[in-house]
Amino acid sequence: MSRGKRRNVSPAVEPDEEREPSSPAQQPAASVTELRQDLEHFTFLQSIIHKGFMPESEARDIYRQLTDSDDDDGYQDFVANINEPLTFLFLKLKRTIYHLDNEWYIALVNELPDELSQGASTLKIPQRAYFQTLIEAIATNDNSDDGKPWIRSVDAVNINLTQPSSYTQTTLTGVPASQPESSSQAASTRLSHAEKEETLKQLVSEGWLAKTPERAGCYSIGVRTFLELGQYLTDLDLPENTRNIWQKFL
Repeated sequence: MSRGKRRNVSPAVEPDEEREPSSPAQQPAASVTELRQDLEHFTFLQSIIHKGFMPESEARDIYRQLTDSDDDDGYQDFVANINEPLTFLFLKLKRTIYHLDNEWYIALVNELPDELSQGASTLKIPQRAYFQTLIEAIATNDNSDDGKPWIRSVDAVNINLTQPSSYTQTTLTGVPASQPESSSQAASTRLSHAEKEETLKQLVSEGWLAKTPERAGCYSIGVRTFLELGQYLTDLDLPENTRNIWQKFL
């Protein structure tokens, strides 16, 4: 009688016992505290972005409201925690003291090398050219010993834009500085007196310029320009005294 082949029989496997679903506390999910912190950070950022910049006293009030705090002892850590993930986007909540009123301000700024086109983005091309001309005229003026140069409103309105710098010509008009600007491109950077006056109002309302304290009818550089265009300012041919003062807070 032939012996049949032995059939390998796998051992019986007991079915897994039914497990009860894990409770929400056991499931891997963000904690309520983390979600609340994320919401606080987002709301704080949105408040600053909406205004463009704000006095830090106002930012501290928002912090206290969001965190239900009686004081702002944790404010600096709060801002630092927001800034940590922003570094990957080359963004930062930047603080500075504004020397015209000695108040602290805060804004969300681009950490990449400053370009004037990144600032005053609500302006049209001819207004940006005008803005740059004003900033250069004010910053390089040696009419102040306390780091607060200014320009009279009549001079601001009559300022000449017919000689654009290499930055204006390349960045704002798209024509390399080595190439002559056509008449149509030159005309595109011109503004009427009325348009300049309206642009001045807009620059003041958005914080790029400021009315000079104790000098009626004069304009100074606004806190938002110091916050967002610090590198651009320091690259200008500043009077020595102005540079020494500005470098303390830029």
